[in-house]
This record gives sequence, C-alpha cells and structure tokens, in this order.
Amino acid sequence: MRFISLTFAAMLSLGSGLVALDGARTREYSAVASATLPDATAAPSLLADRLSIVLRGIPASQEARDMINRGETDLKKLAEVYKSDPRFAERLAQFWLEILKVGGPFDFSMVEDSNEVSLLSQLQPVIRRTPTALINRQPAECNQPRFELFMAGQATNEDVRRRTTRCDALPAGEDKTTCENQLTALRADLDRTNAFRAVHDCNCNNNQLSSVNPWWNPSEPVRVCSSVLVADICGARLENCMPMDSRIVNRRIDAFLEPLLHDGNRFFDEVITGLTLEPGMLIAKLIQDDRDFRTALTTTQTVLPGAVETFLASRQGSMILNQAAGNWSQSLVGNQSTRKTWRWIERGAGNAGVLTTPQFHQVTNGYRAKANRTYESFLCRQFVIPPGVTDTDPEEPDLTKRQPCASCHIELEPLGNMFKRWPELGTNFLYNRALDATGGFTPQPTGKFEAGSDVPDLAQLIVKDFRFAECTVQRAFEFLVGESPDDYDIEHHFPQWIKTLEANDYKVWPVMEEIIRSVHFQGGWK
Repeated sequence: MRFISLTFAAMLSLGSGLVALDGARTREYSAVASATLPDATAAPSLLADRLSIVLRGIPASQEARDMINRGETDLKKLAEVYKSDPRFAERLAQFWLEILKVGGPFDFSMVEDSNEVSLLSQLQPVIRRTPTALINRQPAECNQPRFELFMAGQATNEDVRRRTTRCDALPAGEDKTTCENQLTALRADLDRTNAFRAVHDCNCNNNQLSSVNPWWNPSEPVRVCSSVLVADICGARLENCMPMDSRIVNRRIDAFLEPLLHDGNRFFDEVITGLTLEPGMLIAKLIQDDRDFRTALTTTQTVLPGAVETFLASRQGSMILNQAAGNWSQSLVGNQSTRKTWRWIERGAGNAGVLTTPQFHQVTNGYRAKANRTYESFLCRQFVIPPGVTDTDPEEPDLTKRQPCASCHIELEPLGNMFKRWPELGTNFLYNRALDATGGFTPQPTGKFEAGSDVPDLAQLIVKDFRFAECTVQRAFEFLVGESPDDYDIEHHFPQWIKTLEANDYKVWPVMEEIIRSVHFQGGWK
C-alpha cells in the first residue's frame, strides 16, 4: 500500500542522491531494535523538504532550508511549526478519507424512484417544505444581477414538454388517457406557477427591488423583489428560500438544490467540501490539537467549517439535521466571518466520532459494509476466509453457522447489528429515533464481540481491542513514510511506538515525532 503523492514522487526524482519512486529506491535498515537517528545528519535541507512535503504538501521555504543547514533548527522544531499549518490538517484529512474509503464528494445528486420521478433524496424534507427558490441571474435589460423567485416542487416548461412527448408516444388506450389527464393537471400547475411568479417578479429598474443580506452569506447583499420578503414566501432574510443557478431553470424543480453541485455557487461549494472532509478532518484535528486518538470513534463532537455550520443552522439545514442523532442545534453558531475555519461542535448522545458523520453513511452501503470498513480502518485487519475451508451447507441461511461464511460473519454480524439505527443504504442520513423510543432491537451476541445496541457501543469495542493501538501507529507510519510497514518493522520498532502512544494517553503526535526521527523517515534513501 503506497500513499506517497505524485508531488512527493516528483520531489524524490530531483536533487543529488535521490531517485524517483519507480522501483529503484532502496532502504537500508539498521539491524538494531532502536530505529532512531540524529536529526538531519545526511542531507538536512532535503530532509526539511521531505518533511514539509509530507506534512503540508509543499517544499520547505528557503529560509527553513538555510536554517537547518546552519544548525539553527532541526526536524523536530520544523515539524512543530508545520503541525500548526492548516495545510497539515487538510493533508492528513485527505489521507484518512482514503483509509476510510469515503473520499468522493458529498453527493446531493438525484436518484430515480419507482415512478421515474427525479428526487434529491438526501434533501427531501427541504424539497417538500421549502416553498420557493431564488435564481441568481442578470436579465439583458439589467445592469446588475438579481435573485428572481422560482417555485420549488412545481411544474416547469420542461416537465410539460417531457410529459407531452411521453403521451404522444403512447398508443390509444387506458395508459394514454391517464397520461393526458396528468398532462392537463401539469399544465394547470404550470399556469399557477407562472401566475405566482408574475405577481412577485419586478423590473430591475424600479423601486420594487430591495437589497437583502441573505442567510447563506450575510456579508454579500443580494437584490430581490420586495414582495418576496414576507413570512409566507422567503422571509426578511430569505430564510425560507434557497439560492439556485439560472442554468437549470428549465430542469425539474425537484433539482432546485443542484447548485450544491455547481462550482458557481461559492457558499455551497464550501458546504460540499466541508461535509466531504468532515470524517478525515475530525481525525486530523484530533492529532493537530493533541487529543486522545480513541475519541476519533467515541467522541460526541465533530469539526465543521463555518459554511457547513451556517447551512445547518439555517431553516433548510435544520430540517436535514433533524434526521441525525443527538441535538446539534444548541452548538451551532453559523458565524460567516469564519466560513472556512473549522471548529469543534457538540452533537450529543448517539454519536460516535467519524462513524456517525453524514459522509461515512452516505458513501458506505449496508450494515456489514459499515462494520467491515470500521474494522479495516481502525484495526488494520481484514476478514479473510481460512485456506481449505469449503461450503458444507449452501442452504444454511445463518451466515454465522454456514461455512466458509462463518469464519468471518461470526465476528462481523454483531458488529453490523450496531449500525441498525442508521440507514442501510448510502442514499440518506437518517437516525432511527423510533428505535430509541422503544429501547431498540436486541441483537444476539456471537463470536468474539459482545453485541451492543448502537454505534457508540461498537466504538467502545474497537478502541478497547488490543489491535487498535498497533493500527493507530501503523496509520501514522503510512502517512509519514508512504508505505505499509513490513513484518520486521512491526516486530522490532512498533512495540516502542505503541508504548509512546499509550504513555501519552493515545496522543498520536509524539509517535509521529519518533517516526520522523527514525531510519524509516530519514535513512537509506539513495
């Protein structure tokens, strides 16, 4: 497994004594158990570059190279400086998104239901309850852009066109009659929509336009028709409305939140980025802030940037948040002055670190898959069928009894059971509060793990497993060295690093400092 970036590979291909990562690189290991070296003994400036690239993704400054060459600093001091750089947290977050296999963008895209109706399933509560959207566009006769009213959940010209095409293609009969009736209703709906918009549309040059500081970005006023600023339409700060991109005006109105996917909407770009990075950034901030790494799975807190916080504190975001465990609303501030600054947020009971973030559930399908991903990411082990085991009873439905399935499922099933308050499929983020009210289900304890009732129970099982400490060290090693440790590393060097982890209350940075000083990071590069 290799995690070295192309940037780092390119760096290694430059400078005297270094070669590209094309198989020509070799490492020379010390034969002694201790794997530490004095700081930067061989090529100080090159080691400073490597440290900066690994931790921040950019080479060291010329000033840092000069200082380390003159002996005025060392790798440990440079590492402390780089640790406080926001780019360190971002780089570490991206590494952990790869480990968790949840690195794809947070997805608000549409799915098709059984009636072929296009839906944004992740935001259905918003679609159903938000009456209007606002299109940001600049008509030809206007010298400034403005937001125009657009009804959400109503018919469009494109809807009518598609329905007409469908009806025309049907042969005479019951299906065609039904289709034409639906088309008639759709046209009537479109007429009502157009009439509503006509009342609340206004010329850009008259006094019917108002300047408003919208909830999604109070620092940048927008212009809207004054008539929409009433409580039963958009509200005084447009709190009942969502911004929309004009280029999708003729698409289904159910897609009015598609600007969440569009790079022209800066606010929702930041929302998407924040929700995508959340699991990785939670872990990165734990390490950067010198917190107990076990809380990556057990904390009820999370970290969010200001844009996501603002969105979740809004009327629209609160509807989504109502689907989550705990009670976040008391912790949300939504400070627009810190839209890109991450801070800790209390989520409340029922939450368990990265395992209850929206991105983790949206990208991971199935209870077993969620448990398996947790197992692999934080215990560094995989469920593997032992060699020579054959299928003795293919009709046995219980996978904890059927071979060869039982060799894995006897442990996997009780772990997966603990995710049953969360969605099985990755198309939504829904915490089952009904299970809370009734006391939940009663999974049967089987195999190595005793059954629990919710994800926090699973988190406690994982962090108490003896393999958790070793895996924590392994992830730090992979991030810094760029490859997985071999058996010799694990046997001779890991015991000391595990002791360091445990002696420092599971703070990972002291372990990373030792790895940076080790032959694995500094030595044997030719």
